[in-house]
Amino acid sequence: MHITGIKTYMQRVDDRPRLLLKIETSEGISGWGECYNHGPDWALPPLLDYLFHQIEGEDPRRVEFLVLKLNQQCRFPPGALGLAAISAIDHALWDIAGKAAGLPVYMLLGGNVRDRVKVYCGVYTAPDPEAARDQSLELNEKYGYTAFKLSPYRRDLHVGRWGELVKETGDWFGKIREITPSHFDYAFDAHAKIFEPYQAVQLAAAIAPNDPLFYEEPIRPEHIPAWAELKSKVTVPLATGESLYSRFEFLSLLSARGADIIQPDICVVGGVSEMRRIAAIAEAHYVTVAPHNPMGPLATAVNIHFCAAQPNFKVLEFKPHVHAPWAADPYMPVDGHKYCGPIGPAGAWRSTRRRCRARTTSTGSGRSPANRMVRRPIHEKFRIWLRRANALQPRLDPEWLPVPDFGLEFIEIRHIPGSILAVNPQKSSHFRLAFGATQMRSTWYRTVRPPVWRRCSRQGPLPRHQGACGRCASPVKNDAIV
Repeated sequence: MHITGIKTYMQRVDDRPRLLLKIETSEGISGWGECYNHGPDWALPPLLDYLFHQIEGEDPRRVEFLVLKLNQQCRFPPGALGLAAISAIDHALWDIAGKAAGLPVYMLLGGNVRDRVKVYCGVYTAPDPEAARDQSLELNEKYGYTAFKLSPYRRDLHVGRWGELVKETGDWFGKIREITPSHFDYAFDAHAKIFEPYQAVQLAAAIAPNDPLFYEEPIRPEHIPAWAELKSKVTVPLATGESLYSRFEFLSLLSARGADIIQPDICVVGGVSEMRRIAAIAEAHYVTVAPHNPMGPLATAVNIHFCAAQPNFKVLEFKPHVHAPWAADPYMPVDGHKYCGPIGPAGAWRSTRRRCRARTTSTGSGRSPANRMVRRPIHEKFRIWLRRANALQPRLDPEWLPVPDFGLEFIEIRHIPGSILAVNPQKSSHFRLAFGATQMRSTWYRTVRPPVWRRCSRQGPLPRHQGACGRCASPVKNDAIV
């Protein structure tokens, strides 16, 4: 089995974009992953195209090897977008490995240490106590939630005296505790909006009497010593980690004793592989893991398999989506938990995969309208020429530019707003530079040499050595692009 191609699909979950990745193999087994949307979202497809060249032809079941290769092929450590792309690739590789083995992915990770995964619902606002009570009871009745996350800010924290805001927050949380069931847990996400650590200590002291589940990211994550000092002065569980990118950053945080709970994001840090390393380091420091998960149903499915197999897991973030039609059968909470099975031999992400595939193939080409491109290796000489042409872009006249003869019979270009190059319909070996584009990406283009496939008019593409369809015996025709 080897990797033959990738496809990307820009989807939506409620009001947020979600970029999904599909990796295809020679055995017909495909895997799915989800990228974190750091933004700009459309920067990820060309980046995934670039990374594809590094894993093309490899055995997708060698997950650790391929993820290590993607990370170490970089001259410098990959940043937010690079790790988001690697995360999606990692998800898809584990999905393929699970399907090939006929096992759910948590079994490949050593088996589940729990049969269900506890979740909390992100409310993210600071409603009046009565409204918070009503919303909590509604979520409890519908999904069984007993844990919720609120904002600690009842108003703009930069307006008025800080001490007044601290007192308001303490009184407000105390009122919520009085009117809600005693077994309900409430966490508070400060969203790193506090600059001075002493103010973060004061806010922690205000909510401490009413036993919060945790106090999340009151200050920025960059300066680790500030977190060590903060943790030494607060009496509530301190949580952070959604803005950290690797096990090395988490090692610095944990070595400084800067957190009680870490919150790595499986779509940010590099996928399941890196997430396991981070969790293992945390376990050695007696720290639990509460994964950051504001993403879509596919990322949630990946998280569930990680959480099921991780001994020091605490709780998973999950807010039920309202609109995600591509997710046919997503994991939804029952009694405040998500259950690990039965999943069967289809791999990890079966429940969120089917309708996405049906929707994307409904265009007739097997690709979403915004991403119709052939995922095949680009000719190396053509890539070098294109890179040089791009470097000269400001000095080039916007006329048709002759392409050196590299033996390329056909070239297809993705249709996107502000395309950089356009195909001359009269002569496909010539291109025109379109001005106004802000970046030049050679990996947006694909080249092939026909005939690559033969197409059966009834059954679809066939290997080139076949002259007729073995299933319906209909004649076939040569197609350069399938």
